[in-house]
Amino acid sequence: MTLDNIFLNGNFEYSNIISCLESDNEDLKPYALLELQEIKSQEDFDIIVSNLTGHDGRIRELVSSKICEIHCGNFAHLHFSLFLDALCDVNPNVSRNIVKFISSNELPLNDFLIDRIFIIMQDIEANSKPKKWRTQKNHLLNKMYFKLYWCLEALAENFEQSFNKDKLLEILAENSECVDYTIREKVAKILCKMKNPPPDLYQKMKNDVNYYVKLNFYDKI
Repeated sequence: MTLDNIFLNGNFEYSNIISCLESDNEDLKPYALLELQEIKSQEDFDIIVSNLTGHDGRIRELVSSKICEIHCGNFAHLHFSLFLDALCDVNPNVSRNIVKFISSNELPLNDFLIDRIFIIMQDIEANSKPKKWRTQKNHLLNKMYFKLYWCLEALAENFEQSFNKDKLLEILAENSECVDYTIREKVAKILCKMKNPPPDLYQKMKNDVNYYVKLNFYDKI
């Protein structure tokens, strides 16, 4: 009996759900994911999260939502690179879910996350014409800013005082000049979590022209 017939008859047994998610049937996978209530093994988790990138948007969003709903952090240690890719998804719901997943499972992703941020920053610089660091916007750069936004949000939500301070300060200083206020907003959010933020940079962001950037400092006054 095919998976189509199995699901048509309402047979959403766990083994059938995993078989579906391992298959190439993009039409049935959303239904299988909606019925997923548990993850029993590392192998099954690997199959499920393999659908987190490179698949239809419905599937990516459902996978990101399900791994937040189901306690499975103990299976997550093999997939740091995959989670960082999913964090940069074009669908903000996927990105938001991955931030939540990283936070709720306290995944030690921070060094990898900082490295990914530097890669995105380099891509932005390489694609800026003329080469003025983060002073312009266009469709290509906006897509990169979108990725940068979610990586900085993940960094802010999982902030640790033990971050490599030199690398962190370089990220904050460079992005404090970004033409996109949402990036500066994340810089401000991270600065407010630091015990001893650089006074000049802190004051600079506190006096930013954008209301949402300055909003981060209101409870610090």
